[in-house]
Amino acid sequence: MPARTLYVGEAVPVKIRAYFRAGTSAGTRGPPTLSSDAFMLSELSDKPAQTQVEIRGENYLQATWTAVLSPAKPSKGKLGVELPVEIAYREQPRQRRSVVDMFGSDPFGGMDPFSDPFFGGDPFAGFDIDSMFDTGVVKRRELTLRTSARTVTVLEPPLDGRPAGYTGAVGTFDVAIDPPTGEPRVGEPLALTFRASGTGNFERVSITGVAESDALKTYSIKGTFTPSAASKLTGTKTFTQTIVPTRAGELEVPSVALSFFDPEKKTYVTTSTTPLKLDVRSARGAAAPGLDMPAASERAGGRALIDSGETQGALQPRFRQASFWILPGLLVLATGLLVGAAWWRRSPRIASVLASRRVDRAVHRSLLDMNRAAAAGDSPGFFVAARTVLQTRLGERFGIAPDAVTAADVDARLGARGAAIRSVFEHADGVEYAPGIASKQPLDHWRRIVREELARLEVS
Repeated sequence: MPARTLYVGEAVPVKIRAYFRAGTSAGTRGPPTLSSDAFMLSELSDKPAQTQVEIRGENYLQATWTAVLSPAKPSKGKLGVELPVEIAYREQPRQRRSVVDMFGSDPFGGMDPFSDPFFGGDPFAGFDIDSMFDTGVVKRRELTLRTSARTVTVLEPPLDGRPAGYTGAVGTFDVAIDPPTGEPRVGEPLALTFRASGTGNFERVSITGVAESDALKTYSIKGTFTPSAASKLTGTKTFTQTIVPTRAGELEVPSVALSFFDPEKKTYVTTSTTPLKLDVRSARGAAAPGLDMPAASERAGGRALIDSGETQGALQPRFRQASFWILPGLLVLATGLLVGAAWWRRSPRIASVLASRRVDRAVHRSLLDMNRAAAAGDSPGFFVAARTVLQTRLGERFGIAPDAVTAADVDARLGARGAAIRSVFEHADGVEYAPGIASKQPLDHWRRIVREELARLEVS
């Protein structure tokens, strides 16, 4: 491990090594696993790298797996690793024989215990066990190799100084924006591209994108991660968002911020994109301002279509004349002013009601997703939806963005009353970083807990 003190949400590269003495055939009965549920192991290599090493004067085959370790909750203790194996060896007779006598010049005798048989089928089908030794009885055993690293401490990122837009990202990152391609026009969609690059846990890297305004309509933002060739913890997460200008003229796309916790500096960092200025043109087909229209006589080939002469009569219907609309226009204006005044006096309350309804709809949608996942037995989908349900309701109560609500916020604001909610959050983190791990309780048990906690939050 690169460090003995980690933070929840951090991701670090680790190596797991197993050693097998020369003359032993070994096959795994499963991949390496952790003995603690406070950590998640992901990106585990399919097959171990193999090399021959010498330890205390004896030859061994070293098998090395690479993986990514992610702490799921605060803890302190030894981190254990287990590897179930099956080995075959020949019990040596009483007389001592040298390694050279038994194997010749090569202590491994050309045997590769980590060839294809290591990962499936008969782990001993790849070599002739009787040719290993001249005498002795062949023994086979199933056992579990175990080891423990030194004490590892996992800390929660501190609450003090936590930015409002923090979503749990731990590492070092930077964010930039790519100018949109094409000519910006009113009513036509533009694609904005944001790139968050750096090193760390990209699963929790998130940005809110550009907010909607009176000059801009926006849509939801989506992100995809592309790791670098050197490490899965280094790369670029690309976010795309569609915007639609609603008026012509100069438009400034505001900066977008990304907040993360730097484990080296032990502090929060917020980096932002540079504001982007766009020159929005009028919609296609719209008349350009100040365009001179030809006179009626010119449009008729130089001849007047109507010779008004001395007449005083009007050739247009009454309702098409400006004077007809003066009184109705004044009445509409007065009514609009009265309605606007009433709306202005009651707008905070109306805005609160509308916001509450939006939250109710979001909670309802997430509950439907949760029920569908439970019916299908989809544990990862269930816990992601369950966490979203609780985050949406807690975000309304705490006054922060729903996806910024963490288990630490639940502890700090609800105390012991939030124990069940924190448990749901921890299981959601578990399935996110180790999708193969299933909950010990059935999904109906967790669905009941989510509904009970949601009911308590709504009553309070």
